[in-house]
Amino acid sequence: MSMSAGVRDALKDVHKKCKKKMLAAVKRDGAVLKRASEDQKADRDIVLASVQNYSFTLYYASAELKGDREVVLAAVNSNGHALHFASEDLKGDREVVLAAVKQLGSPLYFASKELKNDREVVLVAVKSSSHALEYASEELKADPVMKSWDKLTNPQRNWRKCREAYKGRRALWFWMAETKRVHKDAPPLEMGCMADQENEHAAKRARV
Repeated sequence: MSMSAGVRDALKDVHKKCKKKMLAAVKRDGAVLKRASEDQKADRDIVLASVQNYSFTLYYASAELKGDREVVLAAVNSNGHALHFASEDLKGDREVVLAAVKQLGSPLYFASKELKNDREVVLVAVKSSSHALEYASEELKADPVMKSWDKLTNPQRNWRKCREAYKGRRALWFWMAETKRVHKDAPPLEMGCMADQENEHAAKRARV
């Protein structure tokens, strides 16, 4: 017996209302996806909103969405460890893995064998955090540059990154800003602000 047009329209309205409620729920708390229906876990809009709120809910997404590049990128940009729940294909996607290891080096553990031997990917990982090198290929574990980054403490690592990106006192200011964020014993930010201001005044005097 075929379904009437009226019944079909009514079911569509119910589906829309359910989706709207679930979207609102996962935007408030991504973990709500755990209690969603299988259809909702396969709904791209719902899952994308969920992982943007709480990246680890990628675990509850459908297999298809675990292989959706945009969805996975949204998750790993929030927390690199969400790479654990991505499809095998995306664990071998260079852009996705780079996004994952940029904040924390340890998600390199979940990357494909090929990317564990990718010099740029591994360098980004070891610049991000200590111990990331243990997940790299044997060849890159022996690389002198990688080893030099791996032995640094977090404040030392931040300082080296700032020196590479900025010059003089500006590097000092950015180092203190980043270190203060992750290390309670960092110098006060006011010192960095003063150094930056002195640098600007010196530049103005030189132009006069």
